[in-house]
Amino acid sequence: MDIYWSEFESAATDKYARQFIEENYRPKDDITISTLQTQINILQDENEQMRNETNEIKNRTTIGMKWMISAMKRVKMSRIDPPPEFRD
Repeated sequence: MDIYWSEFESAATDKYARQFIEENYRPKDDITISTLQTQINILQDENEQMRNETNEIKNRTTIGMKWMISAMKRVKMSRIDPPPEFRD
């Protein structure tokens, strides 16, 4: 009987402590559909901005690589092997 009482007391105390902490010390967020939608919109805008920045970097890199390949052709740096083809 003592074992059952100890288990009950432990479970009851644990439940009370958890409930007390949840109610008094955990921040309560009022998450609504509009709040979630606002966060989704912000993430979509940031994603679009990142995509645009990545495309700009890719375009600058492509231009630079094409310039280097054409410079190699002009000075005939690669006499044995033709320069590599660079595809976008």
